[in-house]
Amino acid sequence: ALDILRKLVLDSRVNAAARVSAAELLSARGKRDDAQGLDSILDQPEEPLLKIAVARVVWSLGRNRKGTDVLKGYLKSDDPNVRSEAALALGEVNNVEAVKDVLTDMANEPTPRGNRARLLLDREELYRQLETSSGLERDPFVQQLKEKIAELESERDKLREIAARKSSGGDPLLTELQQLIQKFFINEARTKEEEL
Repeated sequence: ALDILRKLVLDSRVNAAARVSAAELLSARGKRDDAQGLDSILDQPEEPLLKIAVARVVWSLGRNRKGTDVLKGYLKSDDPNVRSEAALALGEVNNVEAVKDVLTDMANEPTPRGNRARLLLDREELYRQLETSSGLERDPFVQQLKEKIAELESERDKLREIAARKSSGGDPLLTELQQLIQKFFINEARTKEEEL
């Protein structure tokens, strides 16, 4: 089904509104492969709102920098609707800081667009609070790296503990065994640590 959406977005015979809707669905439900080939639309003379929707997909799924570059370019548009949609799209791809002023202005509008702007600003504020209060990162890759580092540090600490035990008399099991031998062996002379 997602391949059909991608083909619909790429089909210039389909009206722009349907292509925008297909791009928005791809952005919400697609995977990295679903963004392949869509960046070609960004180089063509297409409807700005379509290019904004496609740029969001290209960045959010494919991490293609061309997507954010196009969105930032539309921030300079003479059309306020195009500027607003570009700002919202940048906010939705976690680039709120770049468009904070525009979103703040839009947040005062009693419209669905104003609601989207408020939600993006609120989300950004919550992320900021989480980062400062608990050290969490938004980027899942950074989070994975931190988890892997913690795992490796834990393994390193276990290995250091084992090495320390061996250098300071050995393994606890061997130490206990040695103590039992010394306690119950009849010939005490043969229970010296060096001989065991």
